[in-house]
Amino acid sequence: METFDDILIRHFHYYGDNDLLPFGLRGRKKNQDGRVLLARLMRDLGLCEGAEVGTQYGLSAKTWCENIPELHLTCIDPYAVYYARKSQEKQDAVYEQARRTLTGFNVTFMREKSLDVVDQFRNGSLDFVHIDGDHLFDACVQDIIRWAPKVRKGGLVLVHDYVSFYLGGCMDAVNGYTRGHVIKKWFVTQDPTPTAFWQRGTERV
Repeated sequence: METFDDILIRHFHYYGDNDLLPFGLRGRKKNQDGRVLLARLMRDLGLCEGAEVGTQYGLSAKTWCENIPELHLTCIDPYAVYYARKSQEKQDAVYEQARRTLTGFNVTFMREKSLDVVDQFRNGSLDFVHIDGDHLFDACVQDIIRWAPKVRKGGLVLVHDYVSFYLGGCMDAVNGYTRGHVIKKWFVTQDPTPTAFWQRGTERV
């Protein structure tokens, strides 16, 4: 029976690692899109019940759906004004674009804030969660803390935009969570906007 590592190296090469940094991953072929490879990894792991926190235009969601034929994906995004997007009219237009982008896929939209709906999901009920919502540290770390338990053992927690940028707190949130929960083996894709991820069951509870 194939292990997680067997399936991982089917799609990715490791590049560099030590005790302080995550395992870096790049595609086995040059210039492959890390999110597409992640979707294929999830497909081969049999992950078919997922949630996405922060869907925006639906581009990541489309990648998951196109590559995982059996996927049911819940897309959670309030499409409301906030510090970075101040026009409700534009947010409404983005929501309609996301709906068009995901037409024909098995997707459920929840136009709500992530922490307002997280308790509607049972612990261990998801195969994966993709966190790509509010990128401020406080919001990102709360999303990780609250959503990670919703993923079953052997499933994946993914956090997009593991990169340093103004007001971005995703790197610090992921670094703090993985250290605090003693997750020894976690990964970051080699992309302009990388995704950090780890397998549930590898952390200290």
